[in-house]
Formats: sequence, structure tokens, C-alpha cells
Amino acid sequence: MSTIIKPKLTAEELLKISSEFADKISLSENKRKSFVKWNQSLEAKLQILFIPYFTRKDNTRYDYLVENMTQFGYALKRKYKTLSGAEKNLQKKYWRFIAEKVKSEALKLNDSYLRNSVNYFEWRVKQITD
Repeated sequence: MSTIIKPKLTAEELLKISSEFADKISLSENKRKSFVKWNQSLEAKLQILFIPYFTRKDNTRYDYLVENMTQFGYALKRKYKTLSGAEKNLQKKYWRFIAEKVKSEALKLNDSYLRNSVNYFEWRVKQITD
């Protein structure tokens, strides 16, 4: 099981996470390929999302973390608007899966500032995908 909250999240790890989700919902190979392709640019932004948490030592890391989450939210919103029907529903499920995974990891790290930041991330994903 790959984790998302880490100093360096690789493209291979993100592919594993996408595969976990695709396996969970029994996505066909054809749909899986288009799903992975659609998510590549967003996953590149997801890779850098948590870097401030590990690279900053003071409380500004949370400001940077929330700023990254906000920028990620804008990117997700722009791409999400281009979808309709089954594709939109699939992406909604995927990004909510990601938000839940991030929330679960944050709870394990037991850092209240990180949890608050992740709560914002989860709220933003739900707001965009509703």
C-alpha cells in the first residue's frame, strides 16, 4: 500500500495508488488507460503537495501546505469541469478516494496542524467534485 504524505512521491507510487483504486472498482483495461492519462497532470501536482511539510521547520510549512492544496484545487477544478457523465463520476470517486487516503495517513502522523490542512484538502476535493 503506497503512501501519499511523504517527502518524495514518485510517479510509480502514484500509478500504484491509481491501480489500487482501479482494482477496487474493477475498471476495465481500456478505461484504466484513459483514466491514468487524464490524471497525469494532476498527479504531478499531487507529487509536490506535501513537500513543505517535510522541508519547512516552522509553522510557515502549514501556510505553504495550504497554498499547495489551494493551487491543486484550482487545477482539479479546471480539469474536472471538462468531464461529463461516467467520466465525471469516476473522477469524483477517485479524488474522494485520494482525500480519504490522505486523511487516514494524516491521522497516523498525529500532527494537529497537518490534520487541519488535510481537512481543508478533503473539504476542497468534496466541494469541487459535488
